[in-house]
Amino acid sequence: MGEVRVTEVTSQSGVRGAARIALAGAWFDGVLIVRDAAQFRTALEVGIGLGKAFGFGLLSLART
Repeated sequence: MGEVRVTEVTSQSGVRGAARIALAGAWFDGVLIVRDAAQFRTALEVGIGLGKAFGFGLLSLART
């Protein structure tokens, strides 16, 4: 298994309708091992997590 580092942590808060929301994000650097290609492709295409509408949940990848 490879090493993973958190290199940046961000937060954002605001109001959506009558609800107050708070989102936290993290930037990870490391090696990803894909065990389920179909599930990975879905995550890559649609993003991950509940904060996608606010710019969170994006995946940027580079081949090693």
